Amino acid sequence: MLHFVRRHARSWVVWIFVAIIIGVFTFWGVSAVVEGPSSQSVLAMVGEHPIERLELQRAEMNLVEAYRNMYKERFTPEVKASLNLRQQALDGLIDRLVLIDRARELGLEISDQQLLDTILDNPSFQRDGRFDKELYLRVLRYARQTPADYESGRRDDLLVQQLQGLITDGVSVSDEEIREDIVGQDERIKVAFVKFKASDETTKFDVTEDDLKAYYEKNKSRYAEPERIRIEFVSYPTDRFQEGIAIDDAAITEYYEANKEKSFQQPFEVRARHILRRVDEKADEATKKAARDLLEGLRKRIVDEGADFAKLAQENSEDTGSKDAGGELGFFAKGRMVEPFEKAAFALKPGETSPVVETPYGFHLIQVEEIHEERVKPLEEVRGEIEQKLRTEKARAAAGEAAKADHEAATKGGDLAAVASARGLEVQKPDPRPRNAPFPGLGTSMPFSTALWSAAPGGLLEPTAVNGTWVLARVVEKLPAGTQSFEQAKERLETEVRRDKGTELARKQAEELLAKAREAGSLKAAAEAAQREVVESGEIARSGRYVPGIGGSDDLKLAIARLTDDKKLADQVFVVAGDAVVVELVKRTVPSDEEIAKKMDETRKTLLERKQQEVFTAYVDEQKQKGEVKVFPDRLEQLPKA
Repeated sequence: MLHFVRRHARSWVVWIFVAIIIGVFTFWGVSAVVEGPSSQSVLAMVGEHPIERLELQRAEMNLVEAYRNMYKERFTPEVKASLNLRQQALDGLIDRLVLIDRARELGLEISDQQLLDTILDNPSFQRDGRFDKELYLRVLRYARQTPADYESGRRDDLLVQQLQGLITDGVSVSDEEIREDIVGQDERIKVAFVKFKASDETTKFDVTEDDLKAYYEKNKSRYAEPERIRIEFVSYPTDRFQEGIAIDDAAITEYYEANKEKSFQQPFEVRARHILRRVDEKADEATKKAARDLLEGLRKRIVDEGADFAKLAQENSEDTGSKDAGGELGFFAKGRMVEPFEKAAFALKPGETSPVVETPYGFHLIQVEEIHEERVKPLEEVRGEIEQKLRTEKARAAAGEAAKADHEAATKGGDLAAVASARGLEVQKPDPRPRNAPFPGLGTSMPFSTALWSAAPGGLLEPTAVNGTWVLARVVEKLPAGTQSFEQAKERLETEVRRDKGTELARKQAEELLAKAREAGSLKAAAEAAQREVVESGEIARSGRYVPGIGGSDDLKLAIARLTDDKKLADQVFVVAGDAVVVELVKRTVPSDEEIAKKMDETRKTLLERKQQEVFTAYVDEQKQKGEVKVFPDRLEQLPKA
């Protein structure tokens, strides 16, 4: 994979609210019968508006699908858990209701014609570029919504958009704000540093039993153990329940027709190779010319002499992510590469080699090998994918039924191990875990953790879907919070004593060098006298907390940002990951007026979007504070994961 050319050319905007509800239109007179919500199905109230269980589950599932489509194979259970999609969905529904109420209070309205236009223009309801009533109804039927529900939801979406426009239309950014943002993004700092490693000091002293005991007493809080829980559980992997499941053609066709515009759209994309010569944007012309001339020579060999592009990439490319594969980048669509690279690649035909292309990463030759035209993948091409998806859904349901049956058997006196063994499954018995910590193979699940900690020892929980896998679990015991004894902690103690003493010795040596550097007026001079190596960092951007060669430290990064030509030496020693460092400014490079001018328009647009987002987010938060929002966490905790 290409690690540095490929990037998100269009920055992600933080979602202010999640427009979940699929909306529709009732001009054919289709209506819905709506039943009043039961008290237990209501998970939150916004004023007089309930957010019900089914509504939140649908919202969460839509988010799961959206992220799965974005992340593809990178959408692991761990990533899914870290996104906290249920909270995103709930926040989005709450924000939406608050904003709808406010829009109505302000007298905003959406006409029938506005609503009709948005539905007729929705690609999900079009065939060959024209609105298709049959497709429209099929999509709604698959989504289990009535046209009346859709009309109401879509009208409300448009109301929120209209309100957002009113709030953000007056937002602007000044030229000074734009310049400051560009400088902040493009300014680069290089520092010199001397590092004193704690690991170099840890063997220079003895550690006695008395040292360990004294350290233990002084740092006893480090050896505190929280309350923990020991469980045993049986998981019901979906793939174990797929055997014998048949999916008929009608189900596959219905799924395809309802989802083909959304899920099976193949964009125009190319498969290409490239050869890169890395050159910094600020490099002198001689350096740039050398890289350009080398690639021009390679291009001549490829075009005029028929030289093998892949072989030349292996020999000459400086893209470590692709050179061993002959510069292979795979297929990519528009928006995946930096603009000059993308423009050149998409102008080529299969077999053609580009002229030399300059990007912020250096100079490239690009050769396109294959092109995929934009199209909707036909049913036959994706039939297997759909069949597997539907089979997985049925298998997951079968796994849930099996877990429920085993729960019933176990609660009637059956042994959990015997019940599991009868299905060819095993009881897992992980080490005790503190509250909310993940269990091996299950990941993190707040509802599951809450249910475990609410159960008495010996209690068998109801079957629960944990990150997509059904689980049957029993609480074995709860271990109270406490502190490890000296003997229990002893194995860790010597390592930690040596580490801390090593860090302290490293700090003292660094402080001595800093004092000498102040006297000498230079870190380099003081380091040479002390026979210490001075290392120069790579270029450091203002954003982030990582300093190349040193590590991550907010305090160090802030101190570096304050260094000037008049005050190059940092006025204190910094300890990062146990090592002590003395730091001095080498060079600060700021963009020129010409470079700033080139970026003004693009940055103005980005800053304006960011500022509008901030203003609208603040407005949403303010309206939520004014409104009556009540969430029922106990009911939320009982809701199975999407």
